[in-house]
Amino acid sequence: MQNTSKREALVSGVFEFARLPVDIQHDILAAILDTSPKTLPSLARVSRSLNGIVTPYIYRNIVLSYHTSEQPAQALLWSQLSKEDGVSDARHVRRLRVERIQYDTVLLSILDKMENLRALEYVSSYMYTLANVRTDGTLTPGC
Repeated sequence: MQNTSKREALVSGVFEFARLPVDIQHDILAAILDTSPKTLPSLARVSRSLNGIVTPYIYRNIVLSYHTSEQPAQALLWSQLSKEDGVSDARHVRRLRVERIQYDTVLLSILDKMENLRALEYVSSYMYTLANVRTDGTLTPGC
């Protein structure tokens, strides 16, 4: 019986959060992002409506690095960002740090999907730049 009341309270809370004005939702999620960002994925799994609200905050600041089979989280992140179905989460990324990744077409295709990207940091031991930005905003391989 007590589990039912907890579930009802959770559902009610999600409904109430979704009804808040967008700027209030933003302030709450920005505070969560600043204080405990690991909470956001759990919050996104509560409901579909909350997932839609929280997902942009999850992908706001991303670190992409070389991954192996022992690093399933990085592999999952790459797959989420490189989706070809037009619904890539790359559109939510505002800050990107790229570490130990050689420039390739997959990385370029991910960067092209980051329409809200405001900051890019590239850390590598390779002897060329990641990309040049054309005046029209498209990216080309660096020299």
